[in-house]
Amino acid sequence: MIWEGVYNGGVAGVAPAAGWQTAGAGSVFYMNIREGGAEFLANAGAGYSLDNGANGVLLLNGSQQNRTIGTWQSLFSANAYVTGLSFGAGSGFGAGFVGFIDNVGVRSPNGNNFTVNFEAVPEPATWAMMIGGFAFVGAAARRRSTKVVFA
Repeated sequence: MIWEGVYNGGVAGVAPAAGWQTAGAGSVFYMNIREGGAEFLANAGAGYSLDNGANGVLLLNGSQQNRTIGTWQSLFSANAYVTGLSFGAGSGFGAGFVGFIDNVGVRSPNGNNFTVNFEAVPEPATWAMMIGGFAFVGAAARRRSTKVVFA
């Protein structure tokens, strides 16, 4: 299932600067099936198809389906489960888009909740400046050391 701001009251193109994008139980998602499409379609019911035949965006009578999580649930068996999560920029952004993913929280009805906060990783130039600073401080401390003179 894929969430994009444009299907949830946002606009296509550029995300708001310093803005947060939030998806919840009332948010609208669309489905893109990458493998197992034939099996899914066999159980989904009449009128469903995939835009690339064996995989792709799920269509109902030729139209992309945008639904809440609760309404998607009706297409799956009680034994269905989530196998992975992915976070990205979305299809409305051009090659020059720079975005960041932070504070990802997932909550489930059975209480298996988790949140991931991503921290900045120092760039190589930052590491080089830090090591150079330590070397400079060490050299200055060594130079200032007093020599012991025995009489």
